[in-house]
Amino acid sequence: MTLNLRPLTLALAVASLVLSGCSIEQEDQQEAKVAVDRVSGAQLLAQATNDYERFLANCRICIEGNLTNPQIDELVATYLSSYTGRLDWGPDAFIYQRMEPTNAFEKCAQKAMIMGNRKPFENMIVRQGRIARTARFFYANNEPAEGAFWLRRLVNVKGERDGLEVAGRVFIQDLRTIPTGVRLLEQSARMGNHNARQMLLGLMNPGSSYYQQITANTYVDDDENNQDSADLDDSKADKKAGKKAVAKAAKRAANQQSAETQTAAPQTAANASQEEQNAAHLRRLSGKEGLASNPQLRNRQAHQARLAEMEARTEQMRQAAMERIKKLEAEK
Repeated sequence: MTLNLRPLTLALAVASLVLSGCSIEQEDQQEAKVAVDRVSGAQLLAQATNDYERFLANCRICIEGNLTNPQIDELVATYLSSYTGRLDWGPDAFIYQRMEPTNAFEKCAQKAMIMGNRKPFENMIVRQGRIARTARFFYANNEPAEGAFWLRRLVNVKGERDGLEVAGRVFIQDLRTIPTGVRLLEQSARMGNHNARQMLLGLMNPGSSYYQQITANTYVDDDENNQDSADLDDSKADKKAGKKAVAKAAKRAANQQSAETQTAAPQTAANASQEEQNAAHLRRLSGKEGLASNPQLRNRQAHQARLAEMEARTEQMRQAAMERIKKLEAEK
């Protein structure tokens, strides 16, 4: 018997084999997940070898509905212990703010609230400043997936325009994330955020007091319960000082513009030169220049380029697959 399959029939046969293989693999993965879910929190706790695993096990126990006040208090204290608004990060900084422990803790918080205990829910990281600082840590340590997890939350809470402004303002307070912060502020400013635009203008004048203010690490968005806000009493003053600084900067800009209209050509040329220097400074901050002298920025740029290339290739493959499917349907 001669095997004479048309190209369409052969393609469908191969596709069915591939889909069968994928189906088997997905079933295996689902079975493995179910097997893990069947393990009780108590069993996980008995198998835990470090604090991180014990935390996840205790969260599982909480999710199962076995709540005791000492256990809940310990969970909350452990979860908050790795968060910090400061920049001198230790080896365990934000370890419990990773996606896996965060999701486990928040599921525990939901279960506890249903059972009448609101403490875990009230200690979830939901304030915009804390979310932005958590995202900043992961971006500074070249973990964009973990950082994006928190950045998405900030956008969901504040909206894209204002969320990017909050993130950008926090990111420019750390030398390791200034380039990312500038790009976030640029995007927010393009969407019409006045505060983001004002900060970008302030970054162009590194000798000003306003520049020093917006690039200083502060805790303005945290409340009095933040364990890192020893200088919280000054944060309200910082807000007022910020508004005054913006007003003064606007007044100085207006006075400068009035003075420039009365100056001679040499003064105009000097001002143009200063503007070029300011623009060059902002380009350096955004990572568009000086990469050769900064290995960290160079590595980050290379990583982002690889991600973009992978996304482009994936999109090309998807488009090619769609075109192929259309051709196969047309041949039927």
